Amino acid sequence: MAQALFSVPLSYSLRNLWVRRLTTGLTAMGMALVVYVFAAVLMLDAGLKQTLVSTGEADNMVVTRQGSVTEVQSSVDRSQANIVTQFPEVATNLEALASRETVVLVNLKKRETGRPSNVVIRGLDHQGINMRRQVQVIDGRLFRQGSNEIMVGQATAKQFAGMTIGESVRFGGRDWRIVGHFDGGRSGFDNEIWADGEILRQSFRRTTYSSVIVRLMDPGQADVFRSRIEDDPRLPLKAKTERQYYEDQSETLSRFIRILGLTLTVIFSIGAVIGATITMQAAVATRVNEIGTLRALGFQRSAILLAFLAESVFLALVGGGVGLAFASLMQLTEFSTTNFQSFSELSFGFYLTPGIVIQSLVFSVLMGVLGVWLLPFVPRELPLWRPCVQPKLRPAFALQLAWRDLRSGAMSLMLAAVVISVAAIVSVGVLASRVESALFADARASLGADRLLVSDRSLPEAWIDAAKAQGLRMVQGSQFPSMVVARGSNLLVSVKSVEQGYPLRGSLQVRNAQGLRLNPPLLPGEVFVDDSLVGRLGLALGDTIELGDRSYRIGGIVEFEPDRGMNFVNISPRVLMRHDELLASNLLAPGSRVRFRLWLGSDDPKALEAFDKSMEGRIRAGQRLETIENARPELRDALDRATSFLALAAMVSVLTASAAMALSGRRLGLLYTQRLAVMKAMGATRWLLLSYWLGLLLGMVVLAWLVGTGAGSFASGHWQPRA
Repeated sequence: MAQALFSVPLSYSLRNLWVRRLTTGLTAMGMALVVYVFAAVLMLDAGLKQTLVSTGEADNMVVTRQGSVTEVQSSVDRSQANIVTQFPEVATNLEALASRETVVLVNLKKRETGRPSNVVIRGLDHQGINMRRQVQVIDGRLFRQGSNEIMVGQATAKQFAGMTIGESVRFGGRDWRIVGHFDGGRSGFDNEIWADGEILRQSFRRTTYSSVIVRLMDPGQADVFRSRIEDDPRLPLKAKTERQYYEDQSETLSRFIRILGLTLTVIFSIGAVIGATITMQAAVATRVNEIGTLRALGFQRSAILLAFLAESVFLALVGGGVGLAFASLMQLTEFSTTNFQSFSELSFGFYLTPGIVIQSLVFSVLMGVLGVWLLPFVPRELPLWRPCVQPKLRPAFALQLAWRDLRSGAMSLMLAAVVISVAAIVSVGVLASRVESALFADARASLGADRLLVSDRSLPEAWIDAAKAQGLRMVQGSQFPSMVVARGSNLLVSVKSVEQGYPLRGSLQVRNAQGLRLNPPLLPGEVFVDDSLVGRLGLALGDTIELGDRSYRIGGIVEFEPDRGMNFVNISPRVLMRHDELLASNLLAPGSRVRFRLWLGSDDPKALEAFDKSMEGRIRAGQRLETIENARPELRDALDRATSFLALAAMVSVLTASAAMALSGRRLGLLYTQRLAVMKAMGATRWLLLSYWLGLLLGMVVLAWLVGTGAGSFASGHWQPRA
């Protein structure tokens, strides 16, 4: 008997979904949009991890310099590389299975936009290609050792112009002929260009490697190999498994995708739950007699409740299935953005996993359950209204009616739908502004200022006068290669002289006797040096080095330098010294390869624009003015892509909220039909009724705008993107 009493209301409830096709369709569409966004975000994150993590081999180790985040920032000299490859954990086949690699970034033009973007150029030795099992040549052939031939990953070939086999690409002061395309197996290698390592180092005048890739005899010996490197005082290096290394490379971008996507998903899901609640409430309101009849026939309250719950869950599953179906089509597309770790172009696709399917369906079911759970909190009809026989509707009385309706909950769902729509748009706008601020902050830090003037001769007085005229903050300095002598050994270094106040943007992190410090002052007779210089010369804090005609005490170890580039000079160990001690050291002589620098900063964008205009026509050969746009174009591309993604998210939020507003507006209109009819019968004119209805909607919209703006600003204010 219980079986029969349960099956009738269940089948009846499911059939009623078809009877209310409009309401059902709008609710299912709202849920489908939410599930689509939820699944797409998870697929994008999974695709990113699949691309980068699959780049690594389980038995390969990546050895880089301590303190470096990417291979581009790393430097491993030849003696250190030889020590690493001789460790007993390294597999051998007549010789050690190791690849000494050099990684540089070059700017190439995108195929579609013609705008420049960074591409990773990887220089390998004869072991390097064999150590990447997933890489296969799909067109052409391998490059020949000792030649200017290169191979291009298939993602790079699609994204950038001039990547056809037989064409030549110019970088590093020479032309490189493309002889093949390779497939990296949907890994990060697809976004690279491969060349012979020795020729690449000659072109970029490198004397060190970026990294050493070694293959272990047993993957289980990774911890032993890592400890051996960390315990060796000759090696200021660190080692990670190749998969862990590339997983770390994806962390920043992955976190950005997850936080932004899930934040928007939460906002959208509230709108979908409102739609489900409206649908279920409409079902209850229109079937009161039928529900009473079922109760009279002996059906239990729990059976009827389960029937409505099954109806809501079924509706949610339909919407979830549709959303998943559309999300699965995203696997046919490819997404291209800037890797926030290396600032190189990275292409990856959407990747649908069984786990994402399960999570999306569970998420849709939860929305359906919440839609039924909220039913007791939704009023089924408007409270009784005192008849008004007055020919005019006084504003005070209209406000009283509106406030009474609001407190009763009659307009709660409509108000909630509008609040969700406004909150979604506001939060997306605030997030876009914060993302832009974070990226611009990183771009300014990469210059050390808002503007950077570089000259191969002494800084012209006209430049300084122009900066003073606009009230800009200034820091002067220079950069050049030189030799450091310590304990009977010498080392080629990159000397950088700076005035107090450097950097104007970003933070110089230095470890001294007091610990890690931000922007510490350089004392007279003191220098800051790289940890690589300390390790290679066997020095420590407080030791003395000879630079030019003077001796300097090591006052700190540079942990992070915001505007350190990746050119030949900057790849050498860094020595920071006071600019006012440069002449006394006699480091500069005729023929010195020195570049004088002028860092400029201001919190007034108009002052910076005026300075840019004043510099027009003043820049000569050997001089340049660097700004965010011309120094870091990849950040502009990343910002454009992020803005496009946020605009798409805003559109989806509006569609979701619109579906909820359409459902709640339809329900509100039905509830107000009786009231308006009574008012008409009591003598109210059409204009009076129209004024009351429009005033009610206008007041509700203003209230929803205020609440939604506050909610959106509060929600987005709790996420601060890091540059």
